[in-house]
Parts: sequence; structure tokens; C-alpha cells
Amino acid sequence: MSALNVCPQPLQKVLAETPKDQPVVMLDLKRFADDKRRSRYPERTAPPSVQTDIQKAADCVKTVGAEVVWWGSGCEALIAPPDDPSDQVVLVRYPSIAAYMAMIEQPAL
Repeated sequence: MSALNVCPQPLQKVLAETPKDQPVVMLDLKRFADDKRRSRYPERTAPPSVQTDIQKAADCVKTVGAEVVWWGSGCEALIAPPDDPSDQVVLVRYPSIAAYMAMIEQPAL
């Protein structure tokens, strides 16, 4: 699994605006299929190698006290461009923004 690529400017804004003592829920939109693969697997399930990586990521967030709240198949977005659907959606609840920072600063899985 490749390392997380967090954009510095938006991250700085989130860090400045997020209360330090409150839980944070992050939305992760995953896309691991091109249109050709998607036509073969319309249910948008991750291939086994990606499923393994997602499980490693779920284990990783536990190390900072976070939990996966919801993990499921994506669908066409209601208020986004229709040509960029997500294959899976993950919601992760972190106990604080500091816990989120600790998770993204971990070495790549």
C-alpha cells in the first residue's frame, strides 16, 4: 500500500480550525478500478490485494485509538461529477486531530 499523500495547505487549515479535544471523523473515498475493470466488476468490490491493504489500514488506525465507523461500496455521488465515482467509502473516527496526525505520520504500510 502506498503512503498517504496529504496536501500541506489544506492540512494546515484543518489543523488550525479543528478543536484539539474533540473527535474527528474522516471520509476516505477510494477508487481502485479503471472503467474497464469496473465493467467486469460492477459491484465495485476491491480485488484481493486491495482488500488486504484496506485491512492493514484498518489495523493501522487502531494503533492511534481510532476506529472504522463505516466501510462499504461506493456509488454515484449525488452532488459531484458523475464521471468520478468512488469504489468504496470509509469513515474513520479519530479521538482527536492529534490521533489523525499520528496515523498519517506513520511509515507506509
